[in-house]
Amino acid sequence: AGDGKEPLLVGWTDSRRKTGVLSLQAPGSQWSQAFSLDGAGTTEVVTVREETGGKYTHNRGCFVFGVSTEVAPSRYRRTKIVTVAPRFLLVNFSGRTLQCKQVGTPDTAATTLGPRSTSPFHWHDGGVREKSLKLSVRFSEYGWEWSGGLVLEAPAELALRLRNPISHTVYLLRVDIRSVGASV
Repeated sequence: AGDGKEPLLVGWTDSRRKTGVLSLQAPGSQWSQAFSLDGAGTTEVVTVREETGGKYTHNRGCFVFGVSTEVAPSRYRRTKIVTVAPRFLLVNFSGRTLQCKQVGTPDTAATTLGPRSTSPFHWHDGGVREKSLKLSVRFSEYGWEWSGGLVLEAPAELALRLRNPISHTVYLLRVDIRSVGASV
């Protein structure tokens, strides 16, 4: 309908399979592990890893999606609605431009997030252990340092301390991590 949320209709007939499964692939990536379409009212995390020339490297990116499955309303109850969304969606309510990146990656991997804007976030280096995936933030202005690492997996409300040693300014940035549908 012109809003970037075009429905994708998928159907299959396989008398041997009594369950429906699906896999995802992004351009330049390998296929995700198959996930079930049978659990209505469920949300799953699906990971798609980049590949480089068929050879897997430590520094390949990692796309993380949330997939929710619902039963369609009333007369369409035999239909499943599957929503695929970026697992992490960054929202900037600060009124200032932010830069966001994975801890330990180069500054060139940063995502710039303007005031009052949103952007999906994917890990630049998906080769690190899942538990050490952390987000770092700073203002996109001269002198601001990267914040400490922020784990995105669990809902939380916290303040992130940002420092500018040149102007001797400290700013506490309010961070709200929420789970909304298939995204965090």
